[in-house]
Amino acid sequence: MTLHVTLSLWPMLYYSTEFLTRANISNETAELMSNVMLFVSSFSTLLGMFIVESLPRRFLLLSTAVVNVSSVLFFSLFAHFQYLWDPLKYGCIIALIIWGMSYSIALGPIAWFLTAELVPLDVRAAAVSLSLCINQLTALIFCFVTLPLYSAFGALVLIPLFVLPPVAIIVILFLQLPETRNREIVDIIRDLTSGAKRNTIKMSVLEKESHARDNN
Repeated sequence: MTLHVTLSLWPMLYYSTEFLTRANISNETAELMSNVMLFVSSFSTLLGMFIVESLPRRFLLLSTAVVNVSSVLFFSLFAHFQYLWDPLKYGCIIALIIWGMSYSIALGPIAWFLTAELVPLDVRAAAVSLSLCINQLTALIFCFVTLPLYSAFGALVLIPLFVLPPVAIIVILFLQLPETRNREIVDIIRDLTSGAKRNTIKMSVLEKESHARDNN
C-alpha cells in the first residue's frame, strides 16, 4: 500500500519537462528545471541515508507523503490557473523540486523497504515480489495514460490521479501503520494482529448491541 503513494514518480519524471512547457515555461528553462529537480533529488537521497536511521520511520513516511502529495496538488493548481496570472508558472517549478525532494529524502526509500518489515520471514519474499509486481504494472499503466489525460483535461487531472488516492492511503497508514524502526518483526506483527483483533472484538460488541436494541 505504501508503494502506491509513490505512483506519481514515473509519470512526473517522464513528463516533467512537458508539464512545465505547458505551464508557459520555455523549453530551455523547463529542461533545466527538470535536471535541477533530479540533481536535488539525488542530493536528498544522500541526506535521507542519515535521516532514515535517526528519526521514526512512521513519522518520516507520513510527513514526506503529505509534502509529496501536496506538491502534486499545488503543481496542478498552479499549472491550471497560470493563464490568470503568469508568475504562477514559477510555483510549478518550486512544487516540482519539493516533490522530488520529499520522495527521495524518505518517502521513496521507506516505501520500498517497509513492505519487507511488515510481513513474517516465511512469506517475505513472496509478499515483496507481489507488491513490487503490482506497483510496477500500475506505474506502467499510469505512464501510458497520464499524458493523454493531461492533454484532454488539463493539469487538474493530476488531482484524481495522484492526489486523491494517495490521500486515502495516507489516512489508512496513519490509522494502521506501526513504527518499525529498531523493532523486531515479531513485535511488529504482534501489533498488527492485536489491532485487527481489537477491531474484530469492537465490531462484535457493536453487532450484539444492535441486535439487543432490535429485540427491545
